[in-house]
Amino acid sequence: MLLFLLACKALSPNSLDGSLTESYDLAFDDTRARLASSELAIEYVDDPEGLATVVLRVTLDTEVEPKAGKSYDLVKWGDITQSDATNTTLPDLDEGDVALEEYQDEDGAKVVGSFDASFVTGEGQTLQLQGRFKTELEIQDL
Repeated sequence: MLLFLLACKALSPNSLDGSLTESYDLAFDDTRARLASSELAIEYVDDPEGLATVVLRVTLDTEVEPKAGKSYDLVKWGDITQSDATNTTLPDLDEGDVALEEYQDEDGAKVVGSFDASFVTGEGQTLQLQGRFKTELEIQDL
């Protein structure tokens, strides 16, 4: 039974895994992708009782013109943050990249990809985080 549960988790289109999840509450219910004039944001959202809180946000500057089949350096072209509502602050992003497997800048288009990142705490400890996402794009204020 445990192997079945682990296999299901590994196959999940939306996931967050790594040592960072052991120190920070990154439980989420859903993912969403939002395109604004300045950034593409992949958001992992916890929505108990209809109070949507972004537990993790992976952003990519739109000046790089996101495209399917490309990978982008998050330190240079983006960031990984949390909503102020979580009352926590992630450690400093040390390295990271986000890969877009499927992407079109059209409302409702499928957005599929993954990211891999490392963070360094104030004590010098390195924490890892990997994520996968599969959702539909919401166009914001273009």
